[in-house]
Amino acid sequence: MSQRYFCTGILISTQLFLVLVPLSAGFFNRVLPIATTETIPSRQVLHYSATKVYFDVEISDEPIGRLVFHLSEPSPLPLHTENLVKLCTGDMRSIEPSTHYVGCAFEYNANYIEDGSGRYRWGHVMKGRGRNAIGRPGELISDSRNQALCTHSCFGGQYYGEEYIDLENDPGVMLTVQVSGPGRGSSRFSIVRVGESPPEWRERLLLNSGVVGRLDPESLETLHAMARQIKGPPIIAASGVM
Repeated sequence: MSQRYFCTGILISTQLFLVLVPLSAGFFNRVLPIATTETIPSRQVLHYSATKVYFDVEISDEPIGRLVFHLSEPSPLPLHTENLVKLCTGDMRSIEPSTHYVGCAFEYNANYIEDGSGRYRWGHVMKGRGRNAIGRPGELISDSRNQALCTHSCFGGQYYGEEYIDLENDPGVMLTVQVSGPGRGSSRFSIVRVGESPPEWRERLLLNSGVVGRLDPESLETLHAMARQIKGPPIIAASGVM
């Protein structure tokens, strides 16, 4: 009986070589991989970093909950992230008493409250005390080298840090620091609801800022409570690293 052969191709550099492979009697009885027809979801699978910072929030001396953020790892803006972490922990308070967030209030306007459709100002801004925890307390942070490596263009402008993507089962609330414009390089940070904003806003809300983290979904209810209330400005009662 004549031997049968299976012809396959091997690409080496730019040359294609045909190879004749002898077929055994059971060759076509083997279980071969089958191409899947499964649809790839439009949202990427959720993967959070292990490093987290938290802010315990109160309004009119009443606790409303804890906000937990997963920091980007590795940080695309390491100096800004280090400053934020040290301001959360208050590590430098013995040297500079103003380098912490405890007792600081988020910017607040009673006219901007959340309605039934989840609309309100899409960012909560925390200015802090204007003193940084790295370098000289009154000196602005500048990290142009890393900033240039994590620049993202949108709507004719730019934002920096972690690129925003939609994640499965994630509200898309980003933790940002100001790296351009007013408040840049300072103790200021913002909580920005990109995923819940109207399509015409989305990443536009991140312009001139650097994304350094993402809200844990279990903290979304606390954030919504901050937005709905009209008692007064939300205040950070405690903060730290988890």
